[in-house]
Amino acid sequence: MQNIFLGFLLSLILQRSTATILPDGETKEPDCSSYICESVRMILEHMVVMNERIKKLESYTSEFEKFKKELSDLKINQNSNNENLKIQLENRTTEVLTENTKVKEMVYSLQTDFTLQKENLKSLAERTNERYESLDNKITAEQAVKTTEINKLSMRIDAVDTQFAGQKENIDIIQKEMNKKLNKNDGLHYLEDLTTKQVNVEKAIQKINETIRNVAFKKIGSKAYYIEETQERNWNDSRAFCLDLGGHLFSPQSQLELDTLGKELKNELYWTDIQDFSKEGEFISDTTGRKPKFLSWRQNPDDWNGEDCVEIGLSRSWGMNDNGCSTLLNFVCERQTL
Repeated sequence: MQNIFLGFLLSLILQRSTATILPDGETKEPDCSSYICESVRMILEHMVVMNERIKKLESYTSEFEKFKKELSDLKINQNSNNENLKIQLENRTTEVLTENTKVKEMVYSLQTDFTLQKENLKSLAERTNERYESLDNKITAEQAVKTTEINKLSMRIDAVDTQFAGQKENIDIIQKEMNKKLNKNDGLHYLEDLTTKQVNVEKAIQKINETIRNVAFKKIGSKAYYIEETQERNWNDSRAFCLDLGGHLFSPQSQLELDTLGKELKNELYWTDIQDFSKEGEFISDTTGRKPKFLSWRQNPDDWNGEDCVEIGLSRSWGMNDNGCSTLLNFVCERQTL
């Protein structure tokens, strides 16, 4: 139809472009400015525009068909994917339900354990509070006794210091007298006299030292003990300190003695006189030089980093363990009561 219409317009234009012969013999040129020519021109312009629009429409139609086909393929793939997703979702739902059941069982078990632990902790807390209240009352009472003993000890030490100062003055007087007598060539007689007085002074000093030692030791059972709670020393220094006091490091003879002494101890670890210097694992009492009559290990000795000295410590009950001899610990001295 488009071609027919174009042919019609072309013939019309040709017809209008042919010269017209007038009666007087003159020719009349075609009038292109006439209404028909103008209409034809406008129609042609519209036809060109329409032709371009038709081409675009055909292009759009082709693209629409292509898009329609792709959409159909996409729907087919989507239906297939949806089926797979549905199966996966069902499987995952089953897994989640199974895991949820397991979690519920686990939560129930944990809640049961938590309830039991809570009851146990509550019971332990009550027992601990009762024990601490008892210990606090006991410590308060013992502290009052200790304070009284310390005050008495301070008074006795002051008295001893006064006696010692007096003895020192006597020694100075004796020394001056000796110097005078020596100047008079009668030194031998006065030297003997001075020696006698010096012996008496030494006996007095020894008696003072004995008094101090008696004050330092506390009778517990059949023995007297000096418990060092504040000053920590290594094993050798602790041993020397006890010897200077006229005793020796604690040498436990039974679990009863160990537990009885343990009730008086405030810290965690204390040195004993037991060691295995000569041969690893063969423990000797430093006091007797023989194998100890009593050993009660808190944990088996392992000689870790050369541990040759034995301590006592509190776990469930008081027991022994080997430790490095250079370690600084509290210690206990003992001696037989007079």
